[in-house]
Amino acid sequence: MKRLSIQTVGGLSGLAGSSSPCLDCPASPCCNYLPLRLFQADSRNSLEKLAGLLDFDGIELRLSPFGYWRIFYKQACRFLDAADAGCTLYGKPERPQACKNYSAWKCWYKHAFAARTTPENMTIDRRRLDFIMARAEYDKAGKITVFPDWEMLQKEFVFQEEPAIAAQKSRQTFLVFPAESPPDHFFDLDHYRFCLGFPGIELAIIARDAWALLVSTRFNSAPGNNRAISGAMTASPKAESAVLKKFKGDELFSTFIPSTALRLRLEHFDRLMACFDFAGDGRITHFPSLESLRDSVITHGQ
Repeated sequence: MKRLSIQTVGGLSGLAGSSSPCLDCPASPCCNYLPLRLFQADSRNSLEKLAGLLDFDGIELRLSPFGYWRIFYKQACRFLDAADAGCTLYGKPERPQACKNYSAWKCWYKHAFAARTTPENMTIDRRRLDFIMARAEYDKAGKITVFPDWEMLQKEFVFQEEPAIAAQKSRQTFLVFPAESPPDHFFDLDHYRFCLGFPGIELAIIARDAWALLVSTRFNSAPGNNRAISGAMTASPKAESAVLKKFKGDELFSTFIPSTALRLRLEHFDRLMACFDFAGDGRITHFPSLESLRDSVITHGQ
């Protein structure tokens, strides 16, 4: 594999480190919330899918004034020091470039997660989503024609506390978030290193052009709630073909994954990276087959 010389722009040391905005941010939201998807909901069906996501532990929804929805996995990075909210990988080569290059002085998280409702975005829980869905207007095809006004939502939600969650039956499962496109650059792969730092996250490679993040979670089943089902592996060729088609489309999330998928954890990542070749600018020049990856990362890596 061709080695790259990557310039770090976000590292802090000496006087720069002593004045870092991170020092007065004890909540460390950038290390406690993993972004899974960013998209715009354009139909009743897409809003109902979001409602289904709220049945899973650790999933949080945020809405921006521009109509963009963000899906987060709320879980502390395994390398976050609980004592001082520092990074235990700081200054080490295995720290993801995504973290090294992130600008603490332009941190979106610090302002966005300052409260449940801010001018920049708001947390959308079950009660808030029901409010939005009831006031949105739809055409005969279910497409959204009128979305509730942002200022009205701000006023309605500003004093709302997070609702108490009633006791529910739950079971261990997983959610699958397909990538919008396969990696084509060093930084695309590095992003997966960052994601795998969060406990409960796996990388699933279904095909060369079908990659996804797996989130280990619990599905909460309230009485009469049939909106979501537990994660499962597909087995029959017909079922696997249908699931693969979804992964190559625009599916927001899934609770199924082909049994042939290559599932990788953080401990597999260095062996995964060694299978790729890169140009001097970081573009991937050699993309191994799924069979080659399985052989190199899993079989020979044991």
